[in-house]
Amino acid sequence: MPGGIGLVMVAAPLLQGLGGWRVIWGFAIVLLLAGGVSAWLQRRHYRFAEAPSEGQEERALAVAREVMRQPLAWILGLLFATWALQHFTLIVWLPTFLREQRGLDMHWVAALSCIMVLANVPGNVIGGTLLRRGVARGKLLVLGSSLSGLFMYTAFSPALPDAVRYLACVAVSLVGGLIPSSVLSASTVIARTSRQIGTFQGLSLQISNLGQLLGPPLIAALVASRGSWEAAVTLPVGAAVLGVLLGATAWRLEKAYGARR
Repeated sequence: MPGGIGLVMVAAPLLQGLGGWRVIWGFAIVLLLAGGVSAWLQRRHYRFAEAPSEGQEERALAVAREVMRQPLAWILGLLFATWALQHFTLIVWLPTFLREQRGLDMHWVAALSCIMVLANVPGNVIGGTLLRRGVARGKLLVLGSSLSGLFMYTAFSPALPDAVRYLACVAVSLVGGLIPSSVLSASTVIARTSRQIGTFQGLSLQISNLGQLLGPPLIAALVASRGSWEAAVTLPVGAAVLGVLLGATAWRLEKAYGARR
C-alpha cells in the first residue's frame, strides 16, 4: 500500500497537466485493474494450508464469530487504527504544509512526500525480519508506537529546523512499518485453523480503516479551530500513546495464547 501511495504521489503532478484529476483517477483505476489481473493469474499458487475433513467445514459466519469473540483481535485492530490515523494525518499534512507554508513547487512537494511514504516499505520488511528472528510482537508494537509518537511530536514542532522536521516525518513512516507487519502476522496467534487467518486479517484492516477515515477530518477540524497546524499535534501523539497502551495489553494477552515468537 505505501508503495502504491508513493507511486501516485510521484505521478500526480505529471498527470495533472495531461487532464486534471480525471487522468489521475484513470491512472489509479489502471493500477487497480493490473493488480486484480495479476492476482487472478496467480490463483493456482494459493491453497489452504490444511484441507477440512468431511463434515467439518466451517461456515463463513461461524469462522467470523470465532475470531470476533477473541479480545486480542479487537485490541490489535484498534492499535492498527491508531497507526493508520497517524500515518494518514502525515500524508495529508505534509504536502499541504510544504505547498502552503513553504511555497514549494508541486514536483518538490510530490517527491518529498513520496520519500516519506515509501519509508514505510522498509519499515514493514524490518518488522517481519525481526519477528522471524524471535523478537516479541508486543515489543515491536510498543516500540513502533512509542517512536512514532516521539517523531510525530518532533515533526509538528515549529521551533526546529525544517530539515529536522522533515526527517522526523520520514522516521514516523519508517518506524511505523513495525506495526502493520506485527498486527497482520498475529493471525498465526489468533487463528485456530487456516480458514480463520483471512478473517482475522480482514477484521484488522477494516478497523484500521477507521483511522484512515477519521484522521484527516479530525486534523482539519483541529487546525481550523486552533488556527495552526502545530496545534493539531495532540491528535497523532494521543493516538500513539493509545497505541503504546494497546501494544502492552496485546503483549500480555499474546503470552496467554502461548504463541511462537
